[in-house]
Amino acid sequence: RRRVTLFRGVYPIMFKGARNPERALHMAEDELLKRGAVHRGDYIVLTIGEPFGKAGGTNTMKIVKVGEHRKA
Repeated sequence: RRRVTLFRGVYPIMFKGARNPERALHMAEDELLKRGAVHRGDYIVLTIGEPFGKAGGTNTMKIVKVGEHRKA
């Protein structure tokens, strides 16, 4: 987490309690929207480790348009 903060424009947010990657994405979007860091239509990068919930490193990256994956 500390290394990621060295990159300009990167906001690392760690979550506990997300049961799956989709839930983690929703939590990240909600938090970033609440902080005013993003707006609908912006892109965010979600990095996770798989198998999900197991410590050991990040091996998956997902680029998502904020609000696009949620059902209307």
